[in-house]
Amino acid sequence: MLVHMKPISYLAGVAAEMTLSSSDLRVQIQLVVAAGAALLVLLVATTLAVYKPRGLTRYGWRKQHEQRKESQL
Repeated sequence: MLVHMKPISYLAGVAAEMTLSSSDLRVQIQLVVAAGAALLVLLVATTLAVYKPRGLTRYGWRKQHEQRKESQL
């Protein structure tokens, strides 16, 4: 988020002056692309959190059975 503070401050200043140039358009596109990428990352993380497999993995199942065997000894 801190990385985007400089371009946002720049665009705020440009918007206050009401003059736009081609370099301003590049900054706007950069901000839109960065926001889109951040949204994509958040959507992927949310999807993985919701649609994760249920139950133990093979590793967890094996470790659980190893601990049961050790506690029985």
